Amino acid sequence: MLVKILIDDVVKTVRPAAIVLAEYLNYTHVMSAHFHLNPWFIESYGVPVIPIDLWELERTGFAADLCGGRALAISPRIKDMDCYLSPVPMARPVPDSRRAIPFRVADPADLAGPAGSADHPDGRATSREHIRRELGLRSAERLVMLVTSPWQLADVGEAGRRLAASRVPELLAHYLRQLPDDVRFLLAGAAPEWSRLLPAERTLQLPSCSPSRFRALLRAADLMLTLNLSAFTMVRAVLSGTPVMLITNQFSVTEPGQAGDIADQLGGMSDFARRWLAESVPLHPFRIWPMGFHGFMDSLLAGNPYLSAFTVAELLDEAAVLGGLRGLLYDREERDRSRIRRADYLTEIAAVADGCTAFRHALSMAGVS
Repeated sequence: MLVKILIDDVVKTVRPAAIVLAEYLNYTHVMSAHFHLNPWFIESYGVPVIPIDLWELERTGFAADLCGGRALAISPRIKDMDCYLSPVPMARPVPDSRRAIPFRVADPADLAGPAGSADHPDGRATSREHIRRELGLRSAERLVMLVTSPWQLADVGEAGRRLAASRVPELLAHYLRQLPDDVRFLLAGAAPEWSRLLPAERTLQLPSCSPSRFRALLRAADLMLTLNLSAFTMVRAVLSGTPVMLITNQFSVTEPGQAGDIADQLGGMSDFARRWLAESVPLHPFRIWPMGFHGFMDSLLAGNPYLSAFTVAELLDEAAVLGGLRGLLYDREERDRSRIRRADYLTEIAAVADGCTAFRHALSMAGVS
């Protein structure tokens, strides 16, 4: 109830012409599950409510699959709203709903250019080359950035989610340890499992830093590795020109005996992956680790050009993961192909309205003059 009192006070003080929900699914879930409030008290203030819809919800069944086998019910009220904002990347640049207003979440030029001296606490330049020297990298060394958030830790959420959070790092670290000795790992965010599992002499821990400092470090990386398709850090990497590999899992595994069928589909499975899987069942599908959301995102990704801007590999496919990593790190032709795909995608979304233009359009559609 305190949350509603605080929002009441803000609305009374600010007197907004409209309220933007950023973002719809998070807002409705947090209000109902965590604060035990009907999310739609927000409509009682008598001003238009405009949501940001990250998921193209009208294309879904308003239920998200979670690790653990449960489903997250999502309020369908968005279908009755005047309009909603649709962020690109993630959403399509050309929507299939007249109420969807696409907007570009950032300008690629702002993220790709060299950072100024104000980005560094002691005033030094923060070019890619300078950052790499600052990190102690030799010219021939490769840098892989891994970014995780506190909600991805193993002690958060339901049992199925906790199992995925605790077990997946072991398998992925097994793959990363096979990369050549000149590959270094930069761990950003909450990463206690990764710190323990990766070679200490090749691992750098990134403390909390400003967005501009993070942007400079991201540009210094040769590759960003992520298990979260919805991460804004992944969007930043795509827009700034850093190659991205996304690890997902399409398989629902309830018993170790399924490993043979999965190996047939993947064209093989390593002995380590088989042993790991036997100790990690049940394993649930995910595109957002360790939450799930695999099937839920099918409709969002079908025909979505965003998929062309990064490389995807299946968690249990060791050959695909290692081949993708080595290709993006060492193979000039593969890096060129990756760069061209990203450039083509950025050209495709260049005409999408910026945030200010899209917000003004949304206000107009909602009847705000």
